Amino acid sequence: MRYFHYPVDTTAEAITNMVELFPKFCDLLDAGDFYIACAMGLHRTDIALNAFWIFHGVDEGLQPPEIRGYRKEDGYITDKLNRVLNALYAAFTERNGTAPMSQQLFKERKVCITRQTYMN
Repeated sequence: MRYFHYPVDTTAEAITNMVELFPKFCDLLDAGDFYIACAMGLHRTDIALNAFWIFHGVDEGLQPPEIRGYRKEDGYITDKLNRVLNALYAAFTERNGTAPMSQQLFKERKVCITRQTYMN
């Protein structure tokens, strides 16, 4: 088993690292046969998988990943998830000189994720 650390957090340094490592992260998920987990139980797995889906997977025809940690029934909302996604959108835009997608499409993709928060 190989280990790959994808640093998920809201800090500027983590966002920069997430953007830099994103192609490798996508390659590993696209290849399949992986195990992904947050060692601290902070729901970073949800963030990582949804970032993968919004910025890559949906364009490959994948369905959004099921949210496990941001369920309203468990007392959570998607604010932290959306903060990271927004920061990634801004970082991708700055790094590439162009937005990864339109703001409208980005919002629509986030709505798909946020809807899951309210599902049982």
